[in-house]
Amino acid sequence: MNLLEKNIQALLSGVNEPLGNKLLNFIQNKTCSRFNIDENLNIYDKTHNVFMYENLEEEINFFYQSILEKTPRYPFVCIYGIGNALLIKNLAKHYKHLFVF
Repeated sequence: MNLLEKNIQALLSGVNEPLGNKLLNFIQNKTCSRFNIDENLNIYDKTHNVFMYENLEEEINFFYQSILEKTPRYPFVCIYGIGNALLIKNLAKHYKHLFVF
């Protein structure tokens, strides 16, 4: 049993059963009812009928540069939000640890 499976089992044991069921369903079905990803890795919100990024490359680069400028000597950064992992992939070259919430 890997770490994710152990965490889901802990949730299902009574810690947060609704969340455990949603995660288990998501992993088993490999579908998400709210978001899709297009061929350019831009995230589409089906609820609001809008793409997450207007200009994917420009916006990812903006956040990348902003984070690097504000944390030049940090051994790690914490990031909260939803994204397509391109920002994380680029930042991984500069930090020992990335915490994504």
